[in-house]
Amino acid sequence: IFLIHIPVLLTVIFLTLKKLHGEWSGESEQRFDFKGAVIFAAGISALIYGLSLLPALHSIWLILLGLSLLTGFFQLEKRMRDPILDVRLFFENRLFLFSSLAALFLYSASFGLSYLMSLYLQYIKAMSADTAGMVLMSQPVMIAALSPFTGRLSDRIEPRLLASAGLILNVTGYFLLSRSGMDTPLIYIILCLFTTGIGFALFSSPNINAILGAVRREQLGIASGITSTMRVLGQMFSMAVITTVFAVNMGRVQITPELYPVLLHNVQVCLVIASGLAMIALLSSLSRGDLH
Repeated sequence: IFLIHIPVLLTVIFLTLKKLHGEWSGESEQRFDFKGAVIFAAGISALIYGLSLLPALHSIWLILLGLSLLTGFFQLEKRMRDPILDVRLFFENRLFLFSSLAALFLYSASFGLSYLMSLYLQYIKAMSADTAGMVLMSQPVMIAALSPFTGRLSDRIEPRLLASAGLILNVTGYFLLSRSGMDTPLIYIILCLFTTGIGFALFSSPNINAILGAVRREQLGIASGITSTMRVLGQMFSMAVITTVFAVNMGRVQITPELYPVLLHNVQVCLVIASGLAMIALLSSLSRGDLH
């Protein structure tokens, strides 16, 4: 799984060096924000590790430390001449702020879906790993098939409308999946995954279009970096939520048939939370204003 990435990355490097020409860097006098990078890394690490240790009492101190460091990080970045994360964009640009928040909350809702459904399909539905994997492909296949079209479509239709329509599908898909039980038909699961895949395709490209279209040309690199940060933070938070729910309700135990009802309950709770996070993403998307 890891080795197969090497030829892909080498291909990307070759194409970048061979085909991409033009500016490769911004201002030559910019300095790397080492202090901000260290504080941000320490804050995220403490927060995520603390969440993973719940319900242990000492996890609370790590979570509080992480939140304190991240609060200090944002205060520091507002004063920096060359910040590693230009948080001033969030305060000066409404369209950029709410588009970024929409991305953050949708990735928080969506990233753990494959993990949750793999547990559900293999344990509750007694599928083999490869069969469960084929079922889970329902979502990424729809994303891959539709994203190129939705990206071009967002040049003609207001991105807010397309992205919000996609988020409505995501909210619906996650909530319907949270209703899955021991005897839920497989076709129901596949249709729900199709729904979330279509929703993500409608959201992703138009939302990136909105983020990059909300800033000046010289800010495109910063905006792209913040977009990646929102995605990674959302992914980390998604797994942190799942880890916390499982740690509190189940603890560190081996999953046996006797625990299947508890496992199913945990999956349902996480999917309800995912639906709620997608709803927050939808509200953020609707609040952003128009790009065109």
